[in-house]
Amino acid sequence: MYDTRVPIIGTALIKPERRVIEKTGAVVASFRVVSNSRRYDKATEQWVDSGMFRIRVNCWRRLAEHVVASISPGDPIFVYGRIFTREWRTEQGELRVSYEIDADTVGHDLSRGVGMFTKMRYEGPNSEGSDVPAETAADALAILRDAGLSPDGDAIGGGSGDEDEAEEDDLVGAGGSRRRRGR
Repeated sequence: MYDTRVPIIGTALIKPERRVIEKTGAVVASFRVVSNSRRYDKATEQWVDSGMFRIRVNCWRRLAEHVVASISPGDPIFVYGRIFTREWRTEQGELRVSYEIDADTVGHDLSRGVGMFTKMRYEGPNSEGSDVPAETAADALAILRDAGLSPDGDAIGGGSGDEDEAEEDDLVGAGGSRRRRGR
């Protein structure tokens, strides 16, 4: 009923393995991540490893394709998704438990390195967010300029400055959060 979603920060242990589910044709990629916690030992005045957590990560469909192309063993990564356990019995009858996460998001941990993002373009009825052709974007900018607006919706040209004060009055919120009051 309620999913338990968690972030995992760690290191990829193996190259993601790509598979296609025969019945549905869905693509899935699986790999393992290890998360080591470190603590400072005052007695030895050094940082020491104090525990290790290993988990299997499952990625589906488009995320699976991107993970296979992007993740290598040893990469520092983060994963966010639904965590669950899988139980089974060995041939000797011993009960075993493994931890798995169905990932919603996987990315490189940029606190431990740099990366280059390449946006993928998809066509078709299920595409998410298609890019606007350059001609259409230029036409849209011309229409905005003709209407006396900048691309971010602000009026171009002189004003008395009273608009800024009115704008401030329209922002409401508590605890430092600000949002526009509905008009």
